[in-house]
Amino acid sequence: MQRHSNLFGHIIHSLDRTGTIHSSTSGKSPPHPSLHPVLTSETLFNEPSRKDCLRLIAQLTGLPHNLFIDLYKTALLRFASLVQELPVPDNGPSEATDIFLDCTLKRTARALKLRRGYLLPPTSQPETIVQQQELWTYALFSAALLNGLGSLAIRTRVTLYTDTGKRLKNWSPLEGPIDHKAAWYDFEFLSTEDLEVIRPLDLFFAARIIPTAGLSWLADDRELLAVWLNAVRGELTGAGVLGEILQAAGATFTVQPLLSVPEPSSNVHVVDLDKTNPVTDEQEEVRPVPEVTNPFLLWLNTGLSDGSVAVNHARSLVHVIPEGVILVSPQIFKDYARTSGEPKTWNRIQRDFLRMKPHLPAADGDNFHRIERASGGHISGLLIPEPEKIFTSNIPAPNPSLRLGNG
Repeated sequence: MQRHSNLFGHIIHSLDRTGTIHSSTSGKSPPHPSLHPVLTSETLFNEPSRKDCLRLIAQLTGLPHNLFIDLYKTALLRFASLVQELPVPDNGPSEATDIFLDCTLKRTARALKLRRGYLLPPTSQPETIVQQQELWTYALFSAALLNGLGSLAIRTRVTLYTDTGKRLKNWSPLEGPIDHKAAWYDFEFLSTEDLEVIRPLDLFFAARIIPTAGLSWLADDRELLAVWLNAVRGELTGAGVLGEILQAAGATFTVQPLLSVPEPSSNVHVVDLDKTNPVTDEQEEVRPVPEVTNPFLLWLNTGLSDGSVAVNHARSLVHVIPEGVILVSPQIFKDYARTSGEPKTWNRIQRDFLRMKPHLPAADGDNFHRIERASGGHISGLLIPEPEKIFTSNIPAPNPSLRLGNG
């Protein structure tokens, strides 16, 4: 771990430089057909699909606007200024026209979406997960953003030109921001399979792109830092769950042959956010969901603690009665699924929760109880006889307007 800490500190000390590209070539015709305009990072993100991707990344992080700007958007703008619209290094005909910036943005967004199906840190208690979830999200984001930059730098030769098309010099992303005199560039692919050279270079870019506050945040958690360093270097076997997510997100175009990929960890619970097919009886037998890692329960615990989930109000989906806690169903599972951005998965989420058997079935064997309202009418819900499984702090007094029915 000391080796990681020293390396990280050296990178921050020696490379923490930033810059912005300034160009007046946007919209102009190049002096030679093969030239591409040097664009500001803001101009690069004016392209509609990149705007959409930036908006999606912001939504997936869930951070307040000012924090997203400081930690995420700053890194994205720095990244764009370095890679411009260079293509993915030429590993095959199908990749010859893929823009590195676009591929990385899409992969990063996919990784962040997949991350929502993981409870991180793995094997941790709910309180720890709530406290560290944003840090682990940032670790995944920054690793996804950096992965492949070394390959781009080594495998692409860039030549810079003035506004009139006069050749300035060769340039590499390793040098930092493009010379302000440059208005155009062209490129050619170089052939190299030297993985020992390529692997460390992604980490080289960390302090050029990731804000100092973000690097310091990552460095504060030494265990996560070790995993993050492996993820950035493409050593996915040592990157644990971050490596799993990056691989699933498509981190395969950066270094060929692909570095070793870990098998899914047996102690990490993955929530399938994309598949909405019904779970078969056989699957239900082999796929139990540990209570401490159930994402719905974690969401519910957190929402009740911070007040975002209301209790005992007329339209609440959680009520306390003398016999326990009522979860109005299926509405509360639909509410969670909608909040998670996957509204069609509510039925599977409910099944996962029921497999934990935290509820007491009704007298007729049904999972759901009929709860009578004093004002007339009724609601249907699951009865959790142990309120401490639902409330992590004070348990509210029972709702006097509700009583357990006979069904």
